[in-house]
Amino acid sequence: MSSLVSLATLGFSTPASAATCENIQINKKPPIAFVPIPMKNPQTGEPYLPNEEIEIAPGQKMLAGDFFNQINDLEYDLNQWGYSLRDTDVATLAELKSCIELLSQQRDLILEDIRQNGVGAWTPEERLKQIEAAWKRYQEQLPSWDELYEKANDESVKVYLPEVPPFSAPVPEIKRAELKPVFKERTWSFDVGEKSKFWVNAQASLSLRASKVDAVGDARGAVNAALMGKWEGEVLSARAHAEAPATSDGKLLLEVRGLGKVLWSKNWEMPGIHYDDKVEWPLEYGVDYRFAIGPVPMRARVGFRATAGAKYGYDILPLQVGAHAVPFASADAYAQAGADIGIAGAGVGGQLILIQDYVTLQGNARVEFDEEPSLVVELIGTNSLTALSGRLYAYAYINYLFGKWKGEWNFFKWEGIRRDGNLFNFKWVWTPGGVKATGDVKAEDVMEVNQTNAELRLMEIENKSQSHVWNTMKAISDDANSPAAAKVLTEQGRLTSLATGVDALLNQYENELKEWTKS
Repeated sequence: MSSLVSLATLGFSTPASAATCENIQINKKPPIAFVPIPMKNPQTGEPYLPNEEIEIAPGQKMLAGDFFNQINDLEYDLNQWGYSLRDTDVATLAELKSCIELLSQQRDLILEDIRQNGVGAWTPEERLKQIEAAWKRYQEQLPSWDELYEKANDESVKVYLPEVPPFSAPVPEIKRAELKPVFKERTWSFDVGEKSKFWVNAQASLSLRASKVDAVGDARGAVNAALMGKWEGEVLSARAHAEAPATSDGKLLLEVRGLGKVLWSKNWEMPGIHYDDKVEWPLEYGVDYRFAIGPVPMRARVGFRATAGAKYGYDILPLQVGAHAVPFASADAYAQAGADIGIAGAGVGGQLILIQDYVTLQGNARVEFDEEPSLVVELIGTNSLTALSGRLYAYAYINYLFGKWKGEWNFFKWEGIRRDGNLFNFKWVWTPGGVKATGDVKAEDVMEVNQTNAELRLMEIENKSQSHVWNTMKAISDDANSPAAAKVLTEQGRLTSLATGVDALLNQYENELKEWTKS
């Protein structure tokens, strides 16, 4: 994405591009001598009278004096540009200058972005089968309430309870890792061209949030354009929003807009939603534009005709959102031109692909219960795009009885940009044992992985410490309540009693000796 940011900065903010890329290029030549066109019949060579009516086109007549005055006025103006009505070649007198260097740099930066890994496989049907099989295994291992009540009231069922010792070790409080909500989002943006001529912009975003109580997905796509510096706006935008709570009904909202108006919108709310569809609409928009081909003033209607829409599909189950969306737009630029003087004609030529864009977005957010609970978020995006490819031009012509003159005006001419590649491919897996992030990992993803894994390791150390404390206190309890400890206490009491008796006998003997000494 950094290259796309560089492209936008390069294309629309640097002073250098404004200084080296002029908007209009005038193709003037050195003036040539003016030689009037004689007022004669080109077929017979006979002169016309000024007030004689002549046919200049089928069904169109003018006075010879008026016609040849206009013809010579145009001849004089063309001579000042270095051209003549007598020229047989088609000349391009002026054109909207496309900055080829700027467009080429944009293309190089975009092509650099193509060098990414391919899109990983993802099938909603296979994932649904895995979830259903895991949920079935989980249910089979759980006893029913009826079985529990039946065994609780059955006296034949033996209940083994350990004897409570006089001293017992304190029970450790083992902490469990809680499923934390996870929110992940990936965005993409592309723009190329010049807003003073033709410019297109495509955008896409996909976000998923998953937790132990719900899963939420949101996908968006948009195509914007600018025409001849006269108009800039939205061609198409589409949005899909899905919610999958653990207990209540799932929700799905789809909306498509074109040229700023809502074209289609639909809502669902039901326990399980599986939906696939394709919607598309024709769109057209144009602007008026005035210019001149040499001495011939021109007017034009420049715009685009597009087919836009989206393919999409959603699978919404409790605690699981699976989705794929393909917003697409195919638009060709067109022009309608006319001359503002009666003796000149006009037309347009060429073909310009404004944009052909197919963005594929795939996402999945789910909570799994296999050997341990896990939370998985996957984001995948690919793109096939062609933009600003071809040539669109207008031309003016003058039929003057004995010849024909034609001049051209380029609206746009460039080989275009094409890309087919991976936009993003990201997967996030949370388990009580740690977090893994693979694919297009951002700096904030790495920081979040490190922080979460550090918290889980700290909890593991704390639980191990609690276990060691319990083992130590259990050993003390076992020693204090063991038969060997009771025997030690008994022998100690008996020895104390014997020592007291011996002391008493010795004192009595000593007293008797003292009595004998006195006598």
